[in-house]
Amino acid sequence: MVEWNNETTCNLPPATPVFLLTTNERALMSTDSHIFHLDSGAMSHCSPERSDFVELDTIPTRQVGGINGTSIAAVGQGKIIATCRKGRKLTLKDILYIPQATLGLISVRRLADEGILSTFDPNDCTLCCGSKVMANGKHIGKGLYLIRAQSLRTEHANIACATPNLKTWHK
Repeated sequence: MVEWNNETTCNLPPATPVFLLTTNERALMSTDSHIFHLDSGAMSHCSPERSDFVELDTIPTRQVGGINGTSIAAVGQGKIIATCRKGRKLTLKDILYIPQATLGLISVRRLADEGILSTFDPNDCTLCCGSKVMANGKHIGKGLYLIRAQSLRTEHANIACATPNLKTWHK
């Protein structure tokens, strides 16, 4: 679990909007190095980076609890696909969008629910799906392990829906 008083950015209003893709937009994907924190006490995955999400929906503002009674507002929920070891894809579903957080969390419990086994020793952790090693992490203290991955970053572009003709080009 995280002490949210120590792991948040400036306080945003509770009604922070989540801007979603419209039907006239498409997502262009690129990769960006990203660090996730594997947390054995977290009940949900979460990310503060809107651009990490390949799918993102607005949800009613929901408080996510941390240790010592701290909480932080989640305003969206979606899916992140991270490329880990040897190009293996780790799909995180129902991940909460928490813009005020300063770190992304991967819940060990949620991974287990999806069939991904997490093993730990004092310095390292390993995520496995069956016999395949998906990712490795390093212990940084406070029950957190760093997982380095490439996340698919979403960049937005508008696309014209009308086909241009001779008249369009010569206005």
